[in-house]
Amino acid sequence: MVDLVIDTDESCLIGRIANVDTDRAIIISDSSEIIQELTVFDLVAIEGNTPSEYLVGIIEKVKRSIGAPHPIENEEDKEDDDDLQSYSIDHDILQVALIGTFWEVHGAKRKVFKRGAQYFPKVEKNAYLIKKESLEKLMSAVDNDTPDEIKLSLGNYGNTNSRAVANGDKLFQRHAALLGSTGSGKSWTVASLLEQAAKLKYNNIILYDLHGEYKSLSDKHNKSKHPSIADYFKIASPGNLDDANSIYVPHWLLNKEEMLSLLLDRSDSNAPNQSSRFTHHVRELKNNYIISNGINQLDDCLTVDAPIPYSIEDLIDKLISDDEGTKAGAGSKEIKGDWNGKLTRFISRLRTKIDDKRNCFLFSSKEEHNQYDWLSSYACNILKSDSKSHGIKIIDFSEVPSDILPIVIGVLTRFLYNVQFWREESERTPIAFVCDEAHIYLPTSDTSDAETKISLSIFEKIAKEGNMGFPYWLLVKGHLMLVVPY
Repeated sequence: MVDLVIDTDESCLIGRIANVDTDRAIIISDSSEIIQELTVFDLVAIEGNTPSEYLVGIIEKVKRSIGAPHPIENEEDKEDDDDLQSYSIDHDILQVALIGTFWEVHGAKRKVFKRGAQYFPKVEKNAYLIKKESLEKLMSAVDNDTPDEIKLSLGNYGNTNSRAVANGDKLFQRHAALLGSTGSGKSWTVASLLEQAAKLKYNNIILYDLHGEYKSLSDKHNKSKHPSIADYFKIASPGNLDDANSIYVPHWLLNKEEMLSLLLDRSDSNAPNQSSRFTHHVRELKNNYIISNGINQLDDCLTVDAPIPYSIEDLIDKLISDDEGTKAGAGSKEIKGDWNGKLTRFISRLRTKIDDKRNCFLFSSKEEHNQYDWLSSYACNILKSDSKSHGIKIIDFSEVPSDILPIVIGVLTRFLYNVQFWREESERTPIAFVCDEAHIYLPTSDTSDAETKISLSIFEKIAKEGNMGFPYWLLVKGHLMLVVPY
């Protein structure tokens, strides 16, 4: 007797297909018994074109009949429920997202699962609940189809013994999300994935650690008997300015909009004047750096956003000169200059940021950081992968002030992306960014403040421009709706 994975017994029958969209299907159920067994995220099997072929879907929504037929109205998520609203609820209705195709027999092979629906289900086809025993067989088929050397174990599916696995090569070359409520084990899962990914060939992963909870995976902080799997970096703070693993994000790496978002009060009546003088002096200082260092080839392409070093103290001196400046009036009498008194609050905010010791990684960079060739060594230090370093890098942002955290992460991400972008295509190595607590710097646009929107725009630009060899994102968060979709 052939051992079948999908159980098509009457007890597993949910109902029939009533509506098909490009990636979803609506199932109408007449069984009041089985509808009580269903929960969101249960898997269902929909009859395919042959008796041994099934489309696999995951339940997204369940609408339970509660009385006489009437249209479903006034739902909070009305826009997403358009398909469900087109039915009277004299039937129980399920919305299912299609995730794959399964064959009991596929050519010479048996028990084959492939990601993505190979075709659309047909109306009136039966849909079956994949119960515990069938689920274990299905997951076993997926497990057996993934080569051991690139197999990552994610855990078990629900309260079953079904092992959830992923193809390591494919997982880190796609955008993905790891979601779970507080205390559900997201951090443990990330650590487990990284430990397994460290065994893969050519791993190239950068983890943004917002709370310093992954540093034990590195050489410096590993106190266990297990081998270290990652290189550890920490954004410089007052207590570790000279540590070898400390990294800086100099103020001159920030573009004009990013700097102004930290310093400019848009409600100030003099905000346009402050922005204008800031832009003028930054460009002037960058041009002076090019001239003094003999880098004349950059003169024609210089912009105010170019990552060219300049002294923040020189900038303050020029702003003060404007703020206190005078000009000749009638009868050669000195009167207030055009900018006199209009930059005072801007200078005060800038000085406050500089004096805040927590911002030392921005404004207290070392002299060597102002050398023209420093950026190349900076990039190599973070991205290198040789016999003395690991392919996985952990960057600890735990001591970065929360008000500037999104911008700092965005700037560092853009820099690493640009390094990849301007390399020869044959020399590019795909990078996967694991973004812990992604909701802090990648929230939905309608929940973002000015600083976070700047960070968000950086990630959106990279996601739209990126292709093979460019960054892939693994977002880690407790609630999908708080994270921007890509």
